[in-house]
Amino acid sequence: MKKDRVSLAALQTGQVWELPGSKVQISMVGKLLVHYRHSRNKAHRVPISLSSIAELQAFLLEKKAVLVGGTPVTAAGEA
Repeated sequence: MKKDRVSLAALQTGQVWELPGSKVQISMVGKLLVHYRHSRNKAHRVPISLSSIAELQAFLLEKKAVLVGGTPVTAAGEA
């Protein structure tokens, strides 16, 4: 018996994920870590958080996040 698995899109710089009551904006993605901003209720000046890619993907999957937008940024900084 096969289990249906829901997979997330690969995390990329500039993505915005919407959760119930909040959103997560990806600032920078490295080999193992990701910098992101988790803002709740339209908060201003949200600090940048640092987490492993696996932990953030598990969090987004648990909260049933939806990829809203954001254009991925290339290594040269161009959209």
